[in-house]
Amino acid sequence: MSSIIYLKEYASLPPVDIGELFRYSGLGKSEPSYEFLSEVDEIIKDAEGKLTFKICYRSVDIDYSDNCIMLENLRSDSGLLKRRLKNSSKAIVFAATVGMWIDRKIIRYGSVSPLKSLIYEALGNERIEALCDEFENDMRKKYQYTTDRFSPGYGDFDIGYQRDIFRMLDCQRKIGLTLNESLMMSPSKSVTAIMGIEKCGDDGEKTGKCEGCSLLNCTYRIND
Repeated sequence: MSSIIYLKEYASLPPVDIGELFRYSGLGKSEPSYEFLSEVDEIIKDAEGKLTFKICYRSVDIDYSDNCIMLENLRSDSGLLKRRLKNSSKAIVFAATVGMWIDRKIIRYGSVSPLKSLIYEALGNERIEALCDEFENDMRKKYQYTTDRFSPGYGDFDIGYQRDIFRMLDCQRKIGLTLNESLMMSPSKSVTAIMGIEKCGDDGEKTGKCEGCSLLNCTYRIND
């Protein structure tokens, strides 16, 4: 398939999903306080027009050999990744980020207002997920049948595969996204992921946001 790295930038996203923001804040089923709700409203307004919604992506061939799955330089024996892509011969590999602005806010309020810092953190998580959802929807319009996205660090798909995806997409030059030696991305509210392109749409792997991950005690896990 094409080796071209495509760039996509969204001027805006759908409105903030307050329920998701609450979940990322760790509220669970607790009722938010008046102070919390007031801060949420203020922070959402503060973020308007400040975030950037950038994505770089490529379409690549999928090869299977010796019980491994290969996407160019990425070679993995992840059972979950193989199962997710089992009906796909091609994949979309992408990286997405909402930029540094929200990282600066999280750091700024980390010591002076932990509540504000927490809400900025939660907003960043909600917005990067919303960006990935929007991109997934666009890819489904283009290809009709695609799998859910699957990221390094989920289940048995090791976080170390971030390096392969960064090399594949040239993330730093394309969207200003970097990866340090500890495999932490900067800006922090960023995602790398893989989606399979299917011929018939019968992958059997359409899941909720948490079903493909083995981290059962995650703070953000959805209890479906």
